[in-house]
Amino acid sequence: GGFSRTPGYDGTRDTGTSIYNSSMTSIDPATRQITTTSLLDGISVDSKSVGFEFHNALDNGFTIDDKFRKSSNSGSFRTQFWDIKTLGALLGPLLLKW
Repeated sequence: GGFSRTPGYDGTRDTGTSIYNSSMTSIDPATRQITTTSLLDGISVDSKSVGFEFHNALDNGFTIDDKFRKSSNSGSFRTQFWDIKTLGALLGPLLLKW
């Protein structure tokens, strides 16, 4: 397909993040505030779960089973994408609307 390795860079071994681009300026979509995110955080996952199970075999041959589970999952994925726009390109359309 015309793809080849970049000289001096191996995507299976190297990273696109260095000490010179370890943070990214962006806009929080909820508050519209400018934020700086560390790209060194990578992927973070938070998963909490609790569950209960009830099992009772009755004398007449019937069995009662009940199961309950509640889970809460959250996380983030912080990385720099190659086709991200500059801060000026992101703010321009927002400022023109106001």
